[in-house]
Amino acid sequence: MDKDCLGCRIISGSGLIGAAAYIAHQSKKSVHKWGTLFMQITSIGFATVGAARLLNIYPFNITHKNMQLEEKQERS
Repeated sequence: MDKDCLGCRIISGSGLIGAAAYIAHQSKKSVHKWGTLFMQITSIGFATVGAARLLNIYPFNITHKNMQLEEKQERS
């Protein structure tokens, strides 16, 4: 499958953002300073990847064919 469908992006992007919200919520319950910090950083990472997936920006907009085309152009 060459193209990524909108439904797939919405489901996976929303799932990642939902996981980020859950991790952020759970980080508020942690009593350990380093555990809270780690969970907040992880939450930001999940939210960033989810947003990139929803908006179809790098690295999700690169297809296998685009990569092969770029390699051919670099060789020329």
